[in-house]
Amino acid sequence: MRTRRRAMTLAVVLALVVWLAALTAPAAGPAAPAMAPAAGPSSATAAPPVTAAAATPPAPSAAAPIPDLAPHAASAVLMDAASGSVIWSKNANEPRQAASITKLMTMALVLDAIRGGRLQWSDEVSASEGAVHTAGSQIWLELGENMSVKDLFTAVAVASANDAAYALAEHVGGTYDNFIARMNAKAQALGMKDTVYRNPHGLDEQGQQTSAYDIALLARYLVTQDPQVLRYSKLWEYRLRQNKLWLVNRNKLIKMFAGTDGLKTGFTTGAGYGLAATALRGTTRMIAVVLGEPTSELRFSETAQVLQYGFAHYVTPVAWQPGQKVAAVPVEVGTAPTVDVEAAAAFGVTVPRGRGAEVESQVELPLFVRAPVAKGQQLGEIVVTSGGAPAGSVALVAAAAVPRVGPFGLFARLFLAGWPWLR
Repeated sequence: MRTRRRAMTLAVVLALVVWLAALTAPAAGPAAPAMAPAAGPSSATAAPPVTAAAATPPAPSAAAPIPDLAPHAASAVLMDAASGSVIWSKNANEPRQAASITKLMTMALVLDAIRGGRLQWSDEVSASEGAVHTAGSQIWLELGENMSVKDLFTAVAVASANDAAYALAEHVGGTYDNFIARMNAKAQALGMKDTVYRNPHGLDEQGQQTSAYDIALLARYLVTQDPQVLRYSKLWEYRLRQNKLWLVNRNKLIKMFAGTDGLKTGFTTGAGYGLAATALRGTTRMIAVVLGEPTSELRFSETAQVLQYGFAHYVTPVAWQPGQKVAAVPVEVGTAPTVDVEAAAAFGVTVPRGRGAEVESQVELPLFVRAPVAKGQQLGEIVVTSGGAPAGSVALVAAAAVPRVGPFGLFARLFLAGWPWLR
């Protein structure tokens, strides 16, 4: 009996010593050998917004000058969605009216509110007199009519409904003017230097302006930070009011150009015909914007030509979306044995076709981390090279918090692990 008591006492002392050593151990383990993962999928859960760079990113190197891909457009841009690089542009920063393409910002603010928990898809919105009397394309809201955020948002995305955009603006902003102020604040945060908003729907109004490059920035923000927008912008048709109202998508490129899943058309007398479009093929996503086209047919055919050039000449061999899981790292003295690690921001590298094999990526993570781990805490990074030269990196962060296990839990865990006959 005395021998057994001595053994138990010794066990307790040893467990306490190990516990104290664990509490004073380094916060992270030694770095693990770098690993080269395959390119990530093209969509993932949304993460907090990442402010876009204000300056135009450099274009991937091309072998020869690019011809005018949209000869009838007043301005145009071809952007690689993964990196934000401009592959080709024409009068990209020229201030212009953009008509209903303006609604991309309205949609972005609605999605921001949903992601932030301030708005639900099922919330009911009551149509005000201002919404009912909005001119242009409509779903013919009646004064006081209640419609869900989801139905109104889809009406904006598919049928470009001005009254639906007005109703959403009032509901999300609290007041119409407050929503306009939010639109302009968001534009400034995204680096949209040529943009001033005066309304949420895009009808011609004195002082309202944007540019092809700014629209491409906004489109990239949507497809990388809120990719669920594509779930609505790619719908070919939608029915409202118990199937009494049939909406058909105005973006005909969805049927004309393979891989197209967004985003928005626009037309007014002052703006001409315009289109902000995006398409995905494999891991390569391109964004094309054309403004000031003379006809609706030309905006679709020339946008398709711009996108086709991008896919024919460039490829994105590696791409990550914010929130995309990359690995799991062991956690010492934590309430969970591992923590998922995800990309902190959208990131990718696009290169001319034929050079995709030159792009290599390495995941740099510690062998382990010690609790507590905070959600969003940086634990490592992905480093990318192209042809042996640095091509950028993206931080890897903890996808969830892992608290430290309490003293009694730690003691029990160590005691049970060290004494086989108690298992």
